[in-house]
Amino acid sequence: MKQHFNFSIKLTILGAALYFGSDLFELSLSDPNFKAPSFADHLFLWFISVLTINICIILSRRLPKSVGFGYVGLGMLKIIAIPLFLLEEFMNQTDATVPFLLHFMVLYFIYMIIEIILLKKLLDKQSFS
Repeated sequence: MKQHFNFSIKLTILGAALYFGSDLFELSLSDPNFKAPSFADHLFLWFISVLTINICIILSRRLPKSVGFGYVGLGMLKIIAIPLFLLEEFMNQTDATVPFLLHFMVLYFIYMIIEIILLKKLLDKQSFS
């Protein structure tokens, strides 16, 4: 349980840093059409990342040899969930849609890199005998 909490806290701190960092980035741009991902977008990315890590922690206890397979499966579910979450943005395309989606994908890959680092730490602690 403590491990779940530690991973969630680390991801929350990193998510907050990403949120405020992207706000500063948005303020530094002079393009009036630019629309950065909102708090709800960051919350969605944070939620699916915390959910993924916690499911991988549970898998590491119950099926230690299947953690990687579980992570790949959860990654596929995220690939399905993201377009559904961004459906409104896809339907109402404006000049700001492409920069918004690029910014969203950069944030997604940052969250994914953080997930991989945390998952690597989890797997390094395990023995697979």
